[in-house]
Amino acid sequence: MQEQFNFNRGAVKPIQCLSDGWEMLKGQYGAFLGHFFGFRGIK
Repeated sequence: MQEQFNFNRGAVKPIQCLSDGWEMLKGQYGAFLGHFFGFRGIK
């Protein structure tokens, strides 16, 4: 037996997600880049 799911269009706002993510990261942007480039150098 299959369940019926209700879909809510517009429930996820991608631009708002990116904006909120940037607000969380912008204070630690240097550390984030340092980790990103540091881990890319490890093989």
